[in-house]
Amino acid sequence: MPPTTGAYFKAQKIMFFALITGLVFFFIAALLLRQTGSFPDDFPYRNWLLVFIIVFAPLCIAGGVLIFNRRLTAIREMSSLAEKLSAYREAIIIRYTTMEAPSFFAIIAYLLTGSIIFPGIGLALIAWFFMMKPSIDKIAEDLALNPEEKMKLENPDSAI
Repeated sequence: MPPTTGAYFKAQKIMFFALITGLVFFFIAALLLRQTGSFPDDFPYRNWLLVFIIVFAPLCIAGGVLIFNRRLTAIREMSSLAEKLSAYREAIIIRYTTMEAPSFFAIIAYLLTGSIIFPGIGLALIAWFFMMKPSIDKIAEDLALNPEEKMKLENPDSAI
């Protein structure tokens, strides 16, 4: 049985929610570990971590957007919907990864330092990541699908 657009979209949602759930659970674990006193408060490189995360997060996000947009340009030139969706999955994984990396780093920095600035940065990045939740309309817009391809994408039983 050939894969369907419904199965493709379901896989996209599962991947997205698995990534964001991992971030949220790690964030909660970090908060609990800090509350138990498992990590000392005298980390000597707190200011360096702060500077690093302030530089690292925007660079990761900008790099992810740049790579994603370049890939989208190439994907839009592909002829079949199956090729487009396969390449889109690769592009969106890169985009998600570039959002996830600075979030994890901010949470780790909080574990090391106990500074409340880091979970704030981590929460902001997680919230922004959550706004990238996949939807059929978003995929159709990103890929600039023609009306026929969009109808095929909207039908969950349609073969890719």
